[in-house]
Parts: sequence; structure tokens; C-alpha cells
Amino acid sequence: MKKLFTIMAVLFFCTAASAQENLDSMKQELLKKKENLIAGKEKFLHMRDSIKQLKGTINESLIEIQIDALEKGIEDIEDSVEDIEDEIERIENRADRHNRYSIEIPHYDFEIRNRYKDFESHLTGIFFAVNGLINPNSNLHEADFMNLNESRSFCLDIYFAGHDIPFCRKFGMSLGCDLEFNHYSLAKDINLIVKDGQVDSEKSAISYKRQNLRLMYLNFPLVFEFDIPSGKEKLYINAGIKGGIRIGSRVKQIYEVDNDKKKNRIHSDFQTQLFRYAVIGGIGYDGVQVFAEYSPLQLFKDEHGPELYPFAIGVKFNF
Repeated sequence: MKKLFTIMAVLFFCTAASAQENLDSMKQELLKKKENLIAGKEKFLHMRDSIKQLKGTINESLIEIQIDALEKGIEDIEDSVEDIEDEIERIENRADRHNRYSIEIPHYDFEIRNRYKDFESHLTGIFFAVNGLINPNSNLHEADFMNLNESRSFCLDIYFAGHDIPFCRKFGMSLGCDLEFNHYSLAKDINLIVKDGQVDSEKSAISYKRQNLRLMYLNFPLVFEFDIPSGKEKLYINAGIKGGIRIGSRVKQIYEVDNDKKKNRIHSDFQTQLFRYAVIGGIGYDGVQVFAEYSPLQLFKDEHGPELYPFAIGVKFNF
């Protein structure tokens, strides 16, 4: 709302400035005309005086006619000068009314923008990470049927939008948007099922070469960052939180039958949380940072599956 008001105020200020500039231009043109008329009047007066000096040498009636014509021209010039002065007075009155009702734009926000223009966060970028799940005892390998093959479990997170809000040259906040793809590679040959509202597993007769639970989220992060300048590059630390919504979920299975590669896709939410949030943070130098995220919210809905908490640790490349 504040930004909208600022934009409207700037537009009003620009319009007001343009109107003021037009009034000033009209006034300058009238003043120039007035100067030209006064110069013409001076020439007429000089000509009248010169002709009066010739009254004794040439026909006085002819001189009187010329003098009358010059007098008439001088009167016309004086009338024109008076009209111009009246118009200038009207323009000045309009300018006074305009200034009386115009809004003065505060300069503070623009000074802040210029003063802290050097701050630039490192929110946007691509995050590559290893995915993991831990139980309430912080154990990685006691996840019931959700034991993972960590070497094949990964996260790809694209932070494609960010808006910086600087507090000073070295510290600020950034709001953004990111698209997150999570792959959890299941280590056991099982099939995920949902029975009576509970996510569970059953032993599979097939030996899978690979089986992934894939979850996709649209997130909205809020991150605070502190920069430590070091030459042209910067060392920086950031931390924050992001909330998101699940926009896709499925299981992909890859296996072989008689040396023939097969793929199977199962589309289901498997009782995973629709909404989620996570704590995020990293430390970096220039355009690369070590980044991590952890969700205090369970992967599955409460009491609808094993109590597991997602995390990811990896490298983020900023752009």
C-alpha cells in the first residue's frame, strides 16, 4: 500500500511539475513580447521627437499626420503592454493557487534508496542439495519403511524471484518465491500404500532399480542477510523462513523385466502435508554459498504416517 501511494504521489508530482513548467514558459514568452513592444515604443517615441524637430522646415500638416499616427501606435503599444501585464498577473495567480493545493513529496524515501543502493541480497539462485529424513530421535536410519538411499535423494530448488528491503548498507531483508523439487529415493523394495487414511507399505515382488517419492512445492521465503565486504566480493550470512504449498506428488518406480526397462508412476499425495514451512540459512562468498533447510513440520500428516522431518544440505549458486 505504501509503495502504491508513493507511485501515485510521484505521478502527481510529475504532473504538477509539468503544469508549473508550462506556466513558467507562458510567462517567459509574454515577458519577451512585452520587451519587444517596449523597444518598439521607444523607436516610435524617437521617431516622433525627430519629426517634431522638423516642424519648421517641412509641411506642418504632413508632420501632424505622421505625429498622430505615431501617437496612435504608441497608444496601441501601451494597451498591448497592459494586456500582457494583466495576463502575466493571471498566470502568477494560477501558479500561486497551484502551489497552494499541490502535495510536497517527502524526500526521505528517495534518500534511503540512494543511501542503501549498494545492498543486494543473495536470495535468487539455484540450490542443489542432498535430501534426508530424521525421526524424533534425530536418527537418519530409523525411518521405518521410509529408509532412504541418501546418495540418490536430492533437492533442486530454484529461487527465481526476490525483492530486497535494505535496512542499511550491510543488512537487509529479502522476500521471494521459489519452486522446489524433492526426490526421496526409497532404499527398500516396498510399495507405498494408503490404507484407512494411513500411509503404509507392503513388500514388493519386484526388485526396483530405483523408486522415488517426488514432491514439488511452491514456496515464499523471507530471509535476513548480513554482508561483510571484502574487496569487490562479499562474505555474507543469511537466515530466514519459508512457507509453501505442495503442488505435485507421485512415486516413480524403475525396474527390469527380462532385461527390458520398465517405468511406473503412481500419482497420490500419500498423506503428505499440503502446507509446509522450513527454516533456511546459509553462508557464502561472492556468488556461491553453503545452504541448508530444515522443516519442523512432519513430512506426513500428524498420526497418518511415520514421524519424519525433512532436511536438505547443499550448495546454492546465486544469480
